[in-house]
Amino acid sequence: MCPDDLSTSATHCGRCGHDCGGGACLGSACQPVALIREGTGDGEAFTPTWQPAGGANGQQDYRPFDGAGIVLPSTNQATGKIQLRAFSAAGTPGAYLTAEPNGISIVKGPWVTPTSIFWEDQSSNPAVLRRIGRNGGSISSPHVATGVGLYNFRLDRDVLYFLDGQQVLKISSGTVMPEVVYANLSPCLVFDVEETSLYCLNASRQLLTGSVTGAALSIAYASFIPLACEVADLRVTTNAVYGFGRCSDDTGYVVRFDRNTGQRTTLLSGNASIKAARYLVTSTDTVLFADTGGNPYTVYAMPAAVGAQAKLLLSNGPFLGLAVESTFVNAWRLANTGNDGAAFVRFALP
Repeated sequence: MCPDDLSTSATHCGRCGHDCGGGACLGSACQPVALIREGTGDGEAFTPTWQPAGGANGQQDYRPFDGAGIVLPSTNQATGKIQLRAFSAAGTPGAYLTAEPNGISIVKGPWVTPTSIFWEDQSSNPAVLRRIGRNGGSISSPHVATGVGLYNFRLDRDVLYFLDGQQVLKISSGTVMPEVVYANLSPCLVFDVEETSLYCLNASRQLLTGSVTGAALSIAYASFIPLACEVADLRVTTNAVYGFGRCSDDTGYVVRFDRNTGQRTTLLSGNASIKAARYLVTSTDTVLFADTGGNPYTVYAMPAAVGAQAKLLLSNGPFLGLAVESTFVNAWRLANTGNDGAAFVRFALP
């Protein structure tokens, strides 16, 4: 039975039947559950180094989980070295997946697929893409960066896409070495993929479309976001492309492009309270973005519809690397006065 008060019910949070999955309900919004604490103790893990979104670097699509559980760098209590460790979906620590004598170095990642785990190692110069089997084994090095580092990682199903300079490459669990999708994506600033399609946003704010097989890029929409807005991110779903910008007046800008009709719709503009959102995640009907411009740092949710209002979802961050998993969102929460410490957290979608 649905209770009268939906603002605090953990099983009917905000609406009947909306279960927070173990989290509390506060103000009709599901609060995050800390699955894995940050630290060097047994069962704790480390927050990866985060590459800022926007510009030539792009945002990193951090995905340390799959349906079987979570994989994070953690201190091996027997050796004192950092190794990859498996955790259950509920955060229970399991086996160490690597056993390097000197430990491993993770700058970006890991990205977990059903059969492989990828991460970027910058302990050497240039950076190296590393890979290991989902259940451990020997580490391979399928790609060495041609420049300083690798950027704009995107994981779509079991294929990992990334930028090396202006090259877009992809590698799947079934291939030994990456394949070049585009030899020169210039002047695109960010890109995203969805199954067979690739979209990118260039310096002229044009939305371009191509394919994961390297088909010639064409203009999908000439003026996707205003020139006065810095390109922050791009996200592609089955039905739409979402773009995010931070504008010269320090306000947020969110736009939606319908892949079926070609219609472009501005969802958010001139919002002074959302100043510097950097991490954008979209599901079929909700846009989530973390605001890195306020204190405490916040997460907003907004239905992908004209006239919809951005609703404050969480205010006890900052939260990094939001990633949707079914009806939940996984993220790293950094320590702040508004929370109880850094942790890998999960909360239910609104």
